[in-house]
Amino acid sequence: MTLLQRFGWGIVAGFAIVCVKFLGPDAEYVQQIISDLNIGHVTFYVIFSLVTVFLGGISGLFSQDREPLRILVFCAAFPATVSAALPGSGKPPVSKTENGSAADLAGRTEFPLSLIVTSALAEDATDGVCNEGGFTAQFTQAAREYFSGPVVQDTYSVIVGSATELAEAQRLADEFARRSEGLSVTVGCRRPGNPYYPIVVGEVSDLETAAEIKGRVIGEGWAREDSYLSDYPFRKPIYQAE
Repeated sequence: MTLLQRFGWGIVAGFAIVCVKFLGPDAEYVQQIISDLNIGHVTFYVIFSLVTVFLGGISGLFSQDREPLRILVFCAAFPATVSAALPGSGKPPVSKTENGSAADLAGRTEFPLSLIVTSALAEDATDGVCNEGGFTAQFTQAAREYFSGPVVQDTYSVIVGSATELAEAQRLADEFARRSEGLSVTVGCRRPGNPYYPIVVGEVSDLETAAEIKGRVIGEGWAREDSYLSDYPFRKPIYQAE
């Protein structure tokens, strides 16, 4: 069997490994990046899959077997071993799914970096959409999350509502601000691909403090029962309620 034929069978073996990972260990990860449609995450996974296929082809060049089935087994072993040895591989990235109903998001955690509105912070959001960084930053984050698992945030804030129209979100925020006592109320930028502007109450804090704020505003009767905690890392405030 020629080297080219061995390389070809190795490519087939590498592709088989990618399919197995796609349907098995990486299934949740793939579903998440498809849901988010983050170009950095998608590009990283495509490149990583192509590298896996290429490793299979390279393995084929070193195979001494002549039977295609034996070559497939030999070539699949190396990329499969490399993939299995990667710490955290296949762990889903931090969920970025969000909609307008707080009830659907009860218990979900995402993290806004700040709740103080300034002109500098406003520059981080374009047309009210959160800036998740450029392609390089997204690609780097995807690699870090795939190999070591998603970074768990330890800082939270409270989301008490949302609206698809910025003017409506501002109106609701102003209404909440009149009822809140000593708590700031802001409208945050919306996530890319998501039409809802979140309404944030209170300062960024640890989980225990954020939970206390949530319990307080619900107990006072002006916040929805399905208010939730958020640790989304790219949200910036775009409006300060008064």
